[in-house]
Amino acid sequence: MARGFVSMPMVSLGVVKQHADLGIVITVLTTRHRTTVQTEVRLWRSDHPRDITAVEARIPTTIKDSWPSLDELVPSGLSHYVDLEEIYYQHVLEV
Repeated sequence: MARGFVSMPMVSLGVVKQHADLGIVITVLTTRHRTTVQTEVRLWRSDHPRDITAVEARIPTTIKDSWPSLDELVPSGLSHYVDLEEIYYQHVLEV
C-alpha cells in the first residue's frame, strides 16, 4: 500500500516486483457541486490478468460509509506500506 498518490503504472509494476496477490487503484470522482460521487476501481494481478475483468464487474459503484481506515489494516497484518515510487524509479534506472 502506498502512503500517497501514485500512478497506475507504479501499482502495476509494484504488483509484479512485490509478488503481490493483487494491486488496487481506487479513483473517486465528484461532480462540480459534489452532489454525486463516482468511483472507479482497477485491479492488477501478474498471474491471471483475464480474471480481473470478471472481478471488476462485481465491484459496487457506491461507497460504504463504515470502512476501517487503511492504518487500521496494517497492525492486523492485512496490509503493509510499500514505496511504489522508489520501486518504479529503480526500475527506470535498470532499463
